[in-house]
Amino acid sequence: MLCLVNRERAIVSAKPLILDDRLAKAAQLHSEYMALTNNFTHEDEIGDLRQRITEQLFPWWVVGEIIAREFEEDEVINVIDAWMKSANHRANILNDQYTHFGLGYKDGFWTVNFAQSTDPVQTHVPICPGNNVKIGIQL
Repeated sequence: MLCLVNRERAIVSAKPLILDDRLAKAAQLHSEYMALTNNFTHEDEIGDLRQRITEQLFPWWVVGEIIAREFEEDEVINVIDAWMKSANHRANILNDQYTHFGLGYKDGFWTVNFAQSTDPVQTHVPICPGNNVKIGIQL
């Protein structure tokens, strides 16, 4: 997913996003909440996106979120295609203020968290991280 997002961003000369395990954990927990409750929403029992990211100790300045449902885990290209056809989702994906990215998926519910970190950002970020990139998430 990050590779596809960064490729879309490269088309408009937006800087590539950095994968962040804290944003991924917040996104994963939110997807799990939506799947458990069958509730397609930007809020959960923790609160809104700002609260969820703060709880994961991500030092953010600007945040954004996009969600999707009814796409299977192997339908990443279809999810990106649907988001890119929606003006609001497209704007989030291409927003050059964002520096970091996190993804969550559970039973057809997708969550992507975007954020700008208050920490210094790496200047040379690959559009597509290597295949051996792993995120350790403890739930």
